[in-house]
Amino acid sequence: RFAQSVFDCSVRKKYFTKEILIVENNNRNSRYVIKASSAHFSEQVRDIARFGRLLSHPARPRILKLLAKREFMTCGEIVEALPFAQATVSRHLRELTSGGLIRLDVEGLRSFYSLDNRAASRMQTCYQEFFRMIASKEQEDPGKREIQARECAPDVEN
Repeated sequence: RFAQSVFDCSVRKKYFTKEILIVENNNRNSRYVIKASSAHFSEQVRDIARFGRLLSHPARPRILKLLAKREFMTCGEIVEALPFAQATVSRHLRELTSGGLIRLDVEGLRSFYSLDNRAASRMQTCYQEFFRMIASKEQEDPGKREIQARECAPDVEN
């Protein structure tokens, strides 16, 4: 009931911090804090959400596809292959690098990007396991909302 009343009021500002949603109300200049911790979800579900965010813009899968075809590319080469401005491509490269799907190697003034094959393999494994579990006809109890899925294989240290 409390959460429902928060969203029924006219909202001036709504923003997320790391683990909570903060809603500021126009009418009373008050703030409501709603817990939205990711700790309630399995590691597999968090990985799938993280990979989904990384692939959320159509330019990012295209960048990954380009990098999969070549061992490494510079930002300029990626810009030439895509119909986007250099600043836009740089922003997407930064997101993919911080998300761990691509690697950045700097040699002097040149930056080389390459696909992180281990991360791509982990993403593939997570999505395959997740969709296999969803498509499976042998789910535990159709009325049960929480389905326990097998965790993704952990990264193996070199």
